[in-house]
Amino acid sequence: MRQPLLEGDVTGRYRAATDSDSGYRITMALAVGCSQPGRVWTPGDFFQALLYTPARGEVWARHLRERKVTDYVEAKLTAMLGKARRLVADAELITCRQDALEAIEAVPRG
Repeated sequence: MRQPLLEGDVTGRYRAATDSDSGYRITMALAVGCSQPGRVWTPGDFFQALLYTPARGEVWARHLRERKVTDYVEAKLTAMLGKARRLVADAELITCRQDALEAIEAVPRG
């Protein structure tokens, strides 16, 4: 989780048809990572990392904040974090990269 947050998607792992979809995918991956047992972040921690700390992995969230009000973006990120938490709670423990990628793909977009 550290590498995608700090450096962005340097390997193209979260690449999608559009920049917006790619940004959503990497953000959802980070939300899943922040929802793992023993690593559960508060929404405030998630906002701090994605919106207020310079990191290449969260250009999407900061770009969204430039176009929308902060309350909207924080609500969107809270919803993503909630979706990730429900996914993690209903799924088996993710123990490897492949499990994580499959879990990310299973999250409905919206």
